[in-house]
Amino acid sequence: MTGATGLVGSAVRHRLLARGDVVVALTRTPRASESGIQWQVGEPTRLSDRETELDGCDAVINLAGETVAQRWTQSAMTKIVSSRVGTTTALYHAIDHASRRPRVLLSASAVGFYGTDLEQTFDESNGVGSGFLARVCEQWELAASRSSALCRVACLRFGVVLARGDGDKP
Repeated sequence: MTGATGLVGSAVRHRLLARGDVVVALTRTPRASESGIQWQVGEPTRLSDRETELDGCDAVINLAGETVAQRWTQSAMTKIVSSRVGTTTALYHAIDHASRRPRVLLSASAVGFYGTDLEQTFDESNGVGSGFLARVCEQWELAASRSSALCRVACLRFGVVLARGDGDKP
């Protein structure tokens, strides 16, 4: 699992642990031990950090990504794209190198895929919209779709996520 300490990832991680699953979570920041979870410290975009970590995993949940809730400087936009596309590409390579591949890749995306319009209603039959977030989502989903030759892929187009907290704090 990538993004296991973020808002959505924390909730998913806790639910998986509550039902008795073992969670292997990639993080850039070392964490305190937590029953049922194996923290793997490394940079999510680097294949060399994770070549064998997916061996025997049933599923890969990809929720990693630099927050979009910030000023979109050129540097921030580069981080937003690379944290999503780079991580998803690294996961493709890791899945490809696994001796026993996972059955499914669940990869986050966003409703930003459709662009914005105050009058139009969007559904999955709409194509990619315009604007920065639409381009990010399109690249992100294309990176995930590479894994469809290796396992089942589902891209999850999240909208605004409301919660009381903001994920785990290191």
